[in-house]
Amino acid sequence: MASHGMKPRQGMPSSITNLQAHAGTDSGPPAVFDWFYEEFLTQVMTTGNLSETLPDEFMKIQTDIDRVAYVMQVRPFVRDFEISDKIGLKSMDKANRYREEGNKLFQSDQAMQSILFYNKALAYAPHPDHDLYPHPEAYRYPQGSASGGKGVQFQDEAKAGHTKSGQKMAASRYESLSLCYANRSAALRKLCQYDDCLKDISRAARFGYPKENLYKLWERKGKCYQGLKKYELAVKCFRQALVSLKESSLSDNQKTLKSQEIQGWIKDLRSTHFFLNFEDGSDMGSDQGSEPPPQLMGATGPIVFVPEPEPKQRKASAMNLPNPEPPAPTPEKPLRRSFRRKKTTSQDKPGTPALGALPSIPSTDGGDNLSLESASNDSPSRPTGTQTSAATSNSPGELVKASSQMSISQISTSSVKPDIEVPDLNYGINPRLPSASNGIDLRFSPDKGRYFVATQDLSPGDVVLREEPYAAVLEAIFRVNHCAYCLKKTATPIPCYECATVQFCCESCRDMSWNEYHSIECGILGYLEPSKYLGKMPHLALRIITKTGMQNLIQQSLVSIPTLKNGEQSTAEAAQNAFFDPTSYRAVHNLATNTDKRSFEDLIKKTSEAIFMSKCLKFNGFFGDKDSATQDTTRVEIFVSSLLLRHLQIAATNGLEMAECILKNNDVTKFDIIPVGGAIFPTMSFFNHSCYANAQRLGYQNFQVVRIVRSVSRGEEVNIDYGFDFYAHPLEARQKRAQNQYHFTCNCKPCRENWPMYNGVANRERKFKVKMTQEVANEIERQASAYMLGMDLLIKLDIPKALPIFRDHLIVMNDLVEHPDARYIDCEEAYKQCLWLENRGYRLPKAGNPNTPTTAPQVAIDHTRYM
Repeated sequence: MASHGMKPRQGMPSSITNLQAHAGTDSGPPAVFDWFYEEFLTQVMTTGNLSETLPDEFMKIQTDIDRVAYVMQVRPFVRDFEISDKIGLKSMDKANRYREEGNKLFQSDQAMQSILFYNKALAYAPHPDHDLYPHPEAYRYPQGSASGGKGVQFQDEAKAGHTKSGQKMAASRYESLSLCYANRSAALRKLCQYDDCLKDISRAARFGYPKENLYKLWERKGKCYQGLKKYELAVKCFRQALVSLKESSLSDNQKTLKSQEIQGWIKDLRSTHFFLNFEDGSDMGSDQGSEPPPQLMGATGPIVFVPEPEPKQRKASAMNLPNPEPPAPTPEKPLRRSFRRKKTTSQDKPGTPALGALPSIPSTDGGDNLSLESASNDSPSRPTGTQTSAATSNSPGELVKASSQMSISQISTSSVKPDIEVPDLNYGINPRLPSASNGIDLRFSPDKGRYFVATQDLSPGDVVLREEPYAAVLEAIFRVNHCAYCLKKTATPIPCYECATVQFCCESCRDMSWNEYHSIECGILGYLEPSKYLGKMPHLALRIITKTGMQNLIQQSLVSIPTLKNGEQSTAEAAQNAFFDPTSYRAVHNLATNTDKRSFEDLIKKTSEAIFMSKCLKFNGFFGDKDSATQDTTRVEIFVSSLLLRHLQIAATNGLEMAECILKNNDVTKFDIIPVGGAIFPTMSFFNHSCYANAQRLGYQNFQVVRIVRSVSRGEEVNIDYGFDFYAHPLEARQKRAQNQYHFTCNCKPCRENWPMYNGVANRERKFKVKMTQEVANEIERQASAYMLGMDLLIKLDIPKALPIFRDHLIVMNDLVEHPDARYIDCEEAYKQCLWLENRGYRLPKAGNPNTPTTAPQVAIDHTRYM
């Protein structure tokens, strides 16, 4: 290991000295990359004249592939370094410990807190791999074994199960996983989160929940349907529980008592007035509760209103969630507010394949068989992305049919992923830029590079760009409660097949992630964290490579990619006439790198990062057979490392933060934006910066959307801010950040004219573009009253009514006042806040009318570039 206390040789260049000094500041054990980087620097410093010649020689190199080859050649240590094992994998011991902690919290009436521990237990619990997963018969109960297996004792709802002597049931190979899902379903049921509970019941059944305890799942499923006011389904689940009770490990006396209890529940349902409809042959309230509950914005998203819990549950429902491992949620972010609103289930949506049959148990009255696994609308799906179903489609409220035999093979592997409603582009789609509106077009100039201009007059609220990322990553600290694929917040994540590093909101996201890139990243992400040197860039650069795939990278490298230095187009005609496909790797490859403006320290560090990540990819089979070491393998390693180096530079300049909008305690004065990840949006990268931007970038889940916030005339540039504006940041700080991070000198109007910050603008006399007349004065007075009304509505979170008021104010006052104007800035900020709040579950605008609402998810794009 490199020595932390090694002193630089006398006469050593300051660039090398600074790197080594920085590399020796941590007293704790370094991460693998940290050790790799420190060892490289140490060997460079102790090798003859290399420390003196390296900076000059390295900076003379013109291409990334030559930079990588040079570093690998000068130090054999770098060339010969290899990754030897995966990290962050499953652990039965950790899974059991987390589940036991969850049981303790559940038993002490802390159901919400217990969910976090069950989530961690699920992450570590051994899971069928992606090849075995579509075939549940391979990992369910051992065939032909009704007894003689290992003893099973399940703590459900924190109560120890009772095993009758000599009556031990055969255990599933993934019993720990099934118990985690079952225990979490108990906590969710107690919190009245019925839809999520039904999903977990289905998952517990799929992974071989102990037969002697199946009656508990039927009970819980019936109580969920009762809470959803689907009384016929509840009654049938309770009847199935009675039948399943016969196979339980309870004593005869306990079975009698439990049977009487379940029969009492059925009797109670019969005694309600809803049962009159049931006797007539209709579904008791099967259509009730199908509408989503009303929404109110909480600290982390829409609050889902649920039926009033029983008195003994109220204490748990009011508690905030601690986190078993850092980072811990703040007191203003209780987990309950991150529960998703109810989604359409297979029983609510005609034509959706229902999940198949788990152990199907005949009804006591000879009625339909009901499957424990029919409840999950995010049902398990095949990793290949194919969707099959052994069950027929069902009408709303119709029961799922199942054979009278125990048939595991009939389980459906279909998956439902909800559609994402994103505001449409105004003025149609640009024929050359499919992510952009026809209201803007791309131009080129030597001083500005590529930039957008308006092709017609644009108004506040107009959507001029709508784009999905080429690649997006979630920050490590948010993996505990966010989906690693779509970045949505989820209170009940599901695990990866093989590692405990990432989690997902549903099976479809997990499988798409696996198919697109995670099969290569699984088991190596832990090498990128934690590190005192690696920032957010490496994982995003890695994701670009893994999502593109080796074959596509090679194919693209064989085709001439027309670029000049740093990806700039050679002429204005090239920028104006070429078709730009944001889904193509070329679109990302051609983005600016600013290599010629980077320092030696920056480039040598990024080169080390690229080589290290290529070693990780090589170990995980990205190059092919990882056991073969040939000359071709070395060439491939240098090739991939050079692309990683390029994308590390691209991400530093063009990466965007993906963030969540936080509104603490429903107070608009406690509005905040929390970055949760980063992404590359190729078309979005063409927007230039202004310290007083006329457009705002937002996000709707995985989409990037740019909306106009101040009127733009035809031919005028459409710009955004890169995280710093004139009224909140002094001129010197803005110029420094533009130079250091983005390598340009900002020449926007506020910088040229040195506009004062907000306090300076507010303290000076207001100026107008037009002559003051009585008519103008009346209009200004009317707009001032309208603005106050809009603020009242914003404070009340009545966003659909506030938006048109602010929009009208911005349009009218833009023609009357000289900028900068403090009151106009206030209205702009209020309008932006309304647009952000739409991302948190409020109504979305339709194309052509920025104030016509629809529905929206809550993940958004931050103002700042990805650091």
